[in-house]
Amino acid sequence: MACGQMATGPKASLFAAGTKGLGLVGEGDALGGWSVPHSPSLAWTADDVWVGNLDLAPGCYEFKVLGSPVGL
Repeated sequence: MACGQMATGPKASLFAAGTKGLGLVGEGDALGGWSVPHSPSLAWTADDVWVGNLDLAPGCYEFKVLGSPVGL
């Protein structure tokens, strides 16, 4: 399927051992416009899954995953 044509919405899984916080930063307002203070945070669940909801229009987005190590 081409970028932006997912039928049920995009999903991703990430395992991040030794991390106390995860976030995303990237292009567009929903991803903080490459500004870390404006970027969305992800929430940890008991199943060791980080989750978040973003209001993204169909398309392709460049982003990075931000991690905060335990102890900082």
